[in-house]
Amino acid sequence: MSNNQPSDIFVERISNVSHANGVFRITLGVNDSPNDIRPVTCLMVPANQLGPMLQGIANAAKNSDCKVMVFIS
Repeated sequence: MSNNQPSDIFVERISNVSHANGVFRITLGVNDSPNDIRPVTCLMVPANQLGPMLQGIANAAKNSDCKVMVFIS
Protein backbone atom coordinates (compact mmCIF):
# COMPACT_ATOMS: atom_id res chain seq x y z
CA MET A 1 0.00 0.00 0.00
CA SER A 2 1.42 3.40 -0.94
CA ASN A 3 1.56 6.30 1.46
CA ASN A 4 -0.54 9.16 0.08
CA GLN A 5 0.06 11.48 3.02
CA PRO A 6 1.52 14.89 2.09
CA SER A 7 4.95 15.79 3.41
CA ASP A 8 5.22 18.21 6.31
CA ILE A 9 7.62 21.04 5.59
CA PHE A 10 8.46 23.67 8.21
CA VAL A 11 8.86 27.23 6.87
CA GLU A 12 9.27 30.58 8.57
CA ARG A 13 9.44 33.11 5.77
CA ILE A 14 8.58 33.91 2.19
CA SER A 15 11.92 34.47 0.49
CA ASN A 16 10.69 35.24 -3.02
CA VAL A 17 7.51 35.62 -5.08
CA SER A 18 7.38 35.64 -8.85
CA HIS A 19 4.61 35.42 -11.42
CA ALA A 20 4.83 34.06 -14.95
CA ASN A 21 2.46 32.30 -17.32
CA GLY A 22 -0.47 32.52 -14.90
CA VAL A 23 1.37 30.84 -12.02
CA PHE A 24 2.69 32.38 -8.80
CA ARG A 25 5.91 30.78 -7.59
CA ILE A 26 6.31 31.39 -3.87
CA THR A 27 9.68 30.35 -2.46
CA LEU A 28 9.40 29.51 1.24
CA GLY A 29 12.36 29.27 3.58
CA VAL A 30 13.71 29.14 7.10
CA ASN A 31 15.89 31.63 8.97
CA ASP A 32 19.52 30.53 9.01
CA SER A 33 20.44 33.82 10.67
CA PRO A 34 18.60 37.11 11.23
CA ASN A 35 19.46 38.34 7.71
CA ASP A 36 19.72 35.05 5.83
CA ILE A 37 16.82 32.92 4.61
CA ARG A 38 17.53 29.42 3.33
CA PRO A 39 15.00 28.31 0.67
CA VAL A 40 13.18 25.09 1.56
CA THR A 41 10.49 24.63 -1.07
CA CYS A 42 8.61 26.42 -3.83
CA LEU A 43 4.82 26.60 -3.77
CA MET A 44 3.31 27.01 -7.24
CA VAL A 45 -0.23 28.41 -7.26
CA PRO A 46 -2.40 29.22 -10.29
CA ALA A 47 -2.99 32.98 -10.31
CA ASN A 48 -6.78 32.55 -10.19
CA GLN A 49 -6.45 30.52 -6.96
CA LEU A 50 -4.08 32.80 -5.03
CA GLY A 51 -6.82 35.12 -3.69
CA PRO A 52 -9.06 32.31 -2.41
CA MET A 53 -6.07 30.55 -0.84
CA LEU A 54 -4.93 33.70 0.99
CA GLN A 55 -8.49 34.37 2.12
CA GLY A 56 -8.75 30.82 3.44
CA ILE A 57 -5.51 31.21 5.39
CA ALA A 58 -6.64 34.60 6.77
CA ASN A 59 -9.98 33.12 7.83
CA ALA A 60 -8.28 30.20 9.54
CA ALA A 61 -5.96 32.58 11.37
CA LYS A 62 -8.88 34.76 12.41
CA ASN A 63 -10.72 31.73 13.77
CA SER A 64 -7.67 30.63 15.76
CA ASP A 65 -7.04 34.09 17.28
CA CYS A 66 -3.71 34.67 15.57
CA LYS A 67 -2.81 37.34 13.05
CA VAL A 68 -1.44 36.75 9.57
CA MET A 69 0.27 39.47 7.57
CA VAL A 70 0.98 38.77 3.93
CA PHE A 71 3.41 40.92 1.98
CA ILE A 72 3.64 40.36 -1.74
CA SER A 73 5.86 42.62 -3.81
